Amino acid sequence: MSVLFSFMAHSLVIMCLCLAILQVKRWGKFWPLGYAMAAVVMVLPVGHWLVIEFSRGLLGDLSLASILMLATYLLCIMKKERINNASSFNGLVILMAVILYPSSLGYSQFDMYSIGFASDVFYNYFIMTIAAIGIIAWYMGYAQIAIWLTLSVLAHGLNIFESNNLWNYLLDPLVVIACFISAFLKACKHVLNKFKSDARNGGSHVQSNA
Repeated sequence: MSVLFSFMAHSLVIMCLCLAILQVKRWGKFWPLGYAMAAVVMVLPVGHWLVIEFSRGLLGDLSLASILMLATYLLCIMKKERINNASSFNGLVILMAVILYPSSLGYSQFDMYSIGFASDVFYNYFIMTIAAIGIIAWYMGYAQIAIWLTLSVLAHGLNIFESNNLWNYLLDPLVVIACFISAFLKACKHVLNKFKSDARNGGSHVQSNA
């Protein structure tokens, strides 16, 4: 069962990648052809593997954060407005990555990764913290965070992937990189809009003085 869920997750990766490369949004009424082509790409052979098997071997099991991000993109790809990760989602993913990865690489005396195992003494506190963040996020209107954390805890409890560590259900390098890029692009867009706004205001002041 864990293998089936893993392949389903990687089918999202391949589908989203193919649709982005093919620019299906511009195909109009022929957009279903893009989905069909992406489905064919999944089962193309790469040596002794299929493309979807190669993707799983390369990336491993995806976290629920990645799956939620990819599913959102896939469901909303035909909408006129581009769907981006919420800034709150990006921020929390990046914060968790900053907490997790350096300690896991030995840059801290305490290994945060170990508390993701149910046998660890701090596991219950970790679960309660995640649950508390999810509840607060829901009441504050951060639905993306609440859904992500809830699905991650449920998936870990049901053991839908091979890993027994909750961190692997919460994060993976793919979503961390995507959130870094998303946050960077949003920051650049904000700076550019502010620059344009200042330039327009400066021009209007010059005209009024003239």
